[in-house]
Amino acid sequence: MKQNKNYGIQTFFISIIGIVVVLYILKTLQHIFLPLIIAYFFVLVFMPINRFLSSKKIPISIATIFNLSIISVLIWGLISIIISSAAQFAEALPIYEKKFALVFAQYGKIFNLKEEEVSGYIFNRDNISQIFGGVFSSTMSFISAVFLILFYFIFLNTGYDRVLEVVKEKYSGLDDSRLEKRIKDIPAKIQSYIITKIFISLLTAMIIGIILYVFDVDFIVIWIVLTFLLNFIPNFGSIIAVILPMLTLFLQFNSISKAVLFAVFASVIQNIIGNYVEPKIMGNKLGLNPLFILFSLLIWGYIWGLAGMFLAIPIMAVIKILITDSDSETLTFISKLIS
Repeated sequence: MKQNKNYGIQTFFISIIGIVVVLYILKTLQHIFLPLIIAYFFVLVFMPINRFLSSKKIPISIATIFNLSIISVLIWGLISIIISSAAQFAEALPIYEKKFALVFAQYGKIFNLKEEEVSGYIFNRDNISQIFGGVFSSTMSFISAVFLILFYFIFLNTGYDRVLEVVKEKYSGLDDSRLEKRIKDIPAKIQSYIITKIFISLLTAMIIGIILYVFDVDFIVIWIVLTFLLNFIPNFGSIIAVILPMLTLFLQFNSISKAVLFAVFASVIQNIIGNYVEPKIMGNKLGLNPLFILFSLLIWGYIWGLAGMFLAIPIMAVIKILITDSDSETLTFISKLIS
């Protein structure tokens, strides 16, 4: 009995060390693993389309070219928005510098702040150059990562079905009902989550866009796109998507009441869609504990930054599916813990 207890403790600590080592490797080699994970999720998203094309006797190579065309158009659109956004901000900078001076003259004394110091820091040309330099550097890194994602996608997309066949053949002599269920569950649940999330994010972005238009907020296209993207990050994303245009509105019109009114309307919409509409449509498809969702956001955000926060939920859903109904008591316990 004592020996079994000691063995259990040893297994627990070895597992913890193993997890830490794996996370360290994922963080250190993120330039390899992150594009691979993104490419895998692209494969899952395009799987229904490819299944349909396959039923029409269209080769997977042609389907892959079609998939790549769609991905390329989406990425080109995103890069175009980033570039045009940087140009708009640069053009509007002198105007907002003057507006900031007016707002600061009115409210700065309340917080005992000196205008020269704050304004000099925010609108310092060196700081702005560093920001735009960082944006440019990030954009170039993003573009280089895109090529790696597309490279991985080609091989994953063309070889995915063959890998599944080999795995099924390997375990065909065993009780493979659980394996079969996992193979079906991972694509089905991730596809359902991503497609539903895209619909929910589009709906949110459209309604927020209408509110932005009514309030005549500057950079409306930027905020709509940002709202759509940030809605993929649970909890934190929707908060940021409200705060940024609210601050812009405050500077634009020098009106606290208008900024607060916008924040109220936008927050109400975010809450209605996030707490009522989304659960009705999505249900509990992934079956993840809300506390564990927060924990996974922090972990994957630390490992892979913003991209990790976008991928946190799908990654944890895959892990949950893989360890559910495991013969290991430890994995079964973890599965129940995160459910």
